[in-house]
Amino acid sequence: MKRILILIVLSLTLGCSNDNDDNPDIDVWRMIRFQTGPTVNDNFADDDIEWTFNFDTNILTVENRVLALYPGLVSSGTYPFTFENNIISFEYNSLEYTADYDLSENDNKLTLFFDLIPQAIDDEQTYGFEKK
Repeated sequence: MKRILILIVLSLTLGCSNDNDDNPDIDVWRMIRFQTGPTVNDNFADDDIEWTFNFDTNILTVENRVLALYPGLVSSGTYPFTFENNIISFEYNSLEYTADYDLSENDNKLTLFFDLIPQAIDDEQTYGFEKK
């Protein structure tokens, strides 16, 4: 009888979820660099552009406070995203943005490599981010 009670307590303890809804899996990144073709911009202030990836809801939230200065960048909004096999994808302005990514410097730097129209020349865009 004692063994049965121990097994019941263990199964209840191990079967309980350790998920904490108060701490969702969220990564916040600030843009530090944008490159399209040979043109590079790395003059972003700390709060100019932030991308927040919520991996619990698969929602990307973009805060672009300088869109008027850089109209080619993704504007503020929320976008469902997928993240699979080292590729991040989301839809923006009726285009599917699909990027290979690279994490460096102890996962504190994120680089996204977009090829928006694979048949086109010089449509590649590189977004560089630093973890907040």
